[in-house]
Amino acid sequence: MSWRSLAFKTVSLPVLIAVVGTALSAGLAWRAQVGARAQADGEFDRLTAQVMQEIELRFAQPLYGLRGARGTYAARREIRRGEFGAYVASLGMASEFQGVRGFGFIQHTQKTDDSDVVAAERTDEAPGFAIRELGPTAHEDRYVVIHIEPLARNAPEVGLDVGSEGIRRQAIERSISTGEAVLTPPLVLDPDG
Repeated sequence: MSWRSLAFKTVSLPVLIAVVGTALSAGLAWRAQVGARAQADGEFDRLTAQVMQEIELRFAQPLYGLRGARGTYAARREIRRGEFGAYVASLGMASEFQGVRGFGFIQHTQKTDDSDVVAAERTDEAPGFAIRELGPTAHEDRYVVIHIEPLARNAPEVGLDVGSEGIRRQAIERSISTGEAVLTPPLVLDPDG
């Protein structure tokens, strides 16, 4: 055996060990990275599903209160202002409907009936009731906010014809035609209120 072959064997063994060790380490690191990525993806999917469920619940929760009000109106066609206020007060809005500004009743009327609507509301504990529009409209019908509670936070909206503005009217009409709740972009109920 020559010194060359001995030198080759002495050098090649450490090089071979280094190459195999590096390849093994890289493979294990890649496998650990893939495992960590899969675990992170699974955790992300789980948290996303949890957030989506919470969002759906937050949007569905107010519908329970509105359906209760609808049931009240189905049982008794005419609800007085004080009765509506008592209904909303019984809901526990602060705890049960977090983020909800209020519950209201919007009456579909004709412009030709304005004086009758105003007179009826003024006799129902609303002596200053007046119908107001958000802007000029060619529509012959109205969607007037008759009741809204809690009144202290929502008083400027009473009497507002929310159908006098396009986005609101479209949402109302779509909700009526589908029987489903309709989401609009964020809106100020009464920009002047």
